[in-house]
Amino acid sequence: MTATIPRPFADTPSPPCWIEQSSIDAWQEIDLELGNWLRDPQVIVEADAIPPTREIIRAARRLSALIRHQLKWSAPSMVVADNAGGLAFEFHSPGVFRMVSVSRHGKATLSIFKNGTWDCTIDLALE
Repeated sequence: MTATIPRPFADTPSPPCWIEQSSIDAWQEIDLELGNWLRDPQVIVEADAIPPTREIIRAARRLSALIRHQLKWSAPSMVVADNAGGLAFEFHSPGVFRMVSVSRHGKATLSIFKNGTWDCTIDLALE
């Protein structure tokens, strides 16, 4: 399974991206954390929540590489389990919040909120 970027997503302005060691380090930490979650997906959710499957964690890992290398976005502010079997990358910037998520069913989306109001959601292809 690989991730592809539909044209509207590719044209979406990215959060600020500084080519600094701190951003590189943050992406490396995220990749290491996703690798740890692959070994034991249960560690990232609360007791009653549904953990993401290893397949979903692998899909999120590929999606993170795409965001980092192709779009050149800075590392997300957070990577979180949605407690329903999915994962989300949260990107915060002034006036704009972006969430790239992979649901427990393997559907990937980009949701954009501007000034606290939902703006759009774009489906992403995970092949």
